[in-house]
Amino acid sequence: MNSLSQGRIRCIRIGVPTPQHSRHTTSLYRYTDFTTSPHHVICTSLIEHSVLIRFVFQNQIILLRFFRCSPNRLLTSELAMSLVLYSTPTSPFARRIRLLMEPLECEVVSVNFLEVGPRAEFAQVTPIRKVPVLDDDGTRIFDSHVIQQYLFTKLAMPALTIEQSNLLTVMDSVLDSLVIVMMSKRSGIEINNDQLIFALQNERIADSLGWLEKQCVSQDLSEWNYITMSLLSLVHWAQFRDLVDFTDYPAILAAVAPFESLPLVQQTIPANP
Repeated sequence: MNSLSQGRIRCIRIGVPTPQHSRHTTSLYRYTDFTTSPHHVICTSLIEHSVLIRFVFQNQIILLRFFRCSPNRLLTSELAMSLVLYSTPTSPFARRIRLLMEPLECEVVSVNFLEVGPRAEFAQVTPIRKVPVLDDDGTRIFDSHVIQQYLFTKLAMPALTIEQSNLLTVMDSVLDSLVIVMMSKRSGIEINNDQLIFALQNERIADSLGWLEKQCVSQDLSEWNYITMSLLSLVHWAQFRDLVDFTDYPAILAAVAPFESLPLVQQTIPANP
């Protein structure tokens, strides 16, 4: 790190969460006391086994991630990002990325798919006309999976495990099928199991949600990470669209319940524009 190695920043004090702070809580600390000036920390967040600090140094936003690699040692990495996230107020795929990006300085651009003009403008951003799209200083990344992998690499976060990837794949299958059902209803198409396309979607939805219910019992989903962000986004969107009655899946509801009150979760609850 240039700023550290050149001695311009001599010390960064990192606090420890007080007992009343839940491990699920982010943006816990705000500091102003550094050994040199002018510095002002504007945000910190706990993610996985690291601490990310965003602060202003000489009018430039600097991101530092501290990795706990041993009980008494922290490694640091410096990140400078100019990020724009194209999203909608309802998309569960975009919302999971927005939640993942909470510690980052990011401009969120809301895309209006209901009008022809804005849709045509968005086609200049991405030919697939789907959110989310991430623009990192002119580099555009399509699709939530590719964005997630890009951010994990950028933030030096550990890759998803096979078990986590399977969970994410099943969630995506549920969402894909629910979108087909929702768009068919909006297009005035009658939904019934006599039609193969809808029989397949309904079977996939039921089987996948049943599998996720079992995983919420057998796996530890108590951490606020990309998997629980994605699960919460799925649940909220399906409830918002009135497509799934989750009273049949109590373990799924129990898995997302601890995160319902997080500030950014509350700020990004699906809503019609």
